[in-house]
Amino acid sequence: MHHFDEEAGVLFESIATEEEALGKLIEAEAKKIQAFSGKHLDFPTKPTNREIISFNQGVARLLETILFKEWILIKKLEDTMLLIELGEKCEKHKDGECTRKDSEHDDD
Repeated sequence: MHHFDEEAGVLFESIATEEEALGKLIEAEAKKIQAFSGKHLDFPTKPTNREIISFNQGVARLLETILFKEWILIKKLEDTMLLIELGEKCEKHKDGECTRKDSEHDDD
């Protein structure tokens, strides 16, 4: 296995772990929303309008944070794919240098 492949594998695992955690966070937030609004949308705790607005703002902040985290994970995934592509195009030497496998060099 190439060095790039090992690094990419670790990055993919970390992305998957973070996605799993975000999924659990979203699921927990959904349960919290259901408990707050009630199964029949009857608001069992009888919150005031102000409490409903405050609750809604908290949910919106959390979802915004999750959205930003998802954007970062997409960037991490894109970078990992580039790393794999780079690894496929180069040959690693003992000194750690990477040279292109193909002989396409500009002779200009």
